[in-house]
Amino acid sequence: MLKIRYDAHTGLLSGWTDRKAEFDTLVARDGEDTAELDIVKPVGVDDYEYLVYQDGKLLPSGKSEPTPIVRRDLAAEINEIKARLNILEVR
Repeated sequence: MLKIRYDAHTGLLSGWTDRKAEFDTLVARDGEDTAELDIVKPVGVDDYEYLVYQDGKLLPSGKSEPTPIVRRDLAAEINEIKARLNILEVR
């Protein structure tokens, strides 16, 4: 999960966190809004200023060419966790 804070008019990001413990501290300021996205932090993008939030998606802001955003495959993650649990139960 990724929580972002963005300008309500332009969509420019002004903050982000992928740490669940910090979700409560990333709050909207005047003229801003927040959103929680079911994605991981974009690979190769070190700063949120390179992205814009529009229509429920993170898009390049034009300041650079970030790598594509990787969507989480929750079904695969669940299967991997189940497999790990089965290995532990066998031991």
